[in-house]
Amino acid sequence: MPTLPDPPDLTQTTIFIYVIGIAIAAASFLIGIKDPSQAPKNFAIGFAAMVITYLIARAANKSEY
Repeated sequence: MPTLPDPPDLTQTTIFIYVIGIAIAAASFLIGIKDPSQAPKNFAIGFAAMVITYLIARAANKSEY
C-alpha cells in the first residue's frame, strides 16, 4: 500500500507570510470587483501577490532547517 508524503511543516513564520499574502490578494480582488475599470490591473496585482507570497514562504521554510 503506497504511503502519502508527510505534509509540509508550517511554522509560525510561514503561516504569517501566507496570511499577509492572502490579505493583499483579497484586498486587490475586492478593489477590482468594486471598480471594474481597474479590475485587470488589480487582479494581476492579487495574482502576483499570491505567487510572490508562495515563493517567499517556501524560501523561509527552507531557511529554517
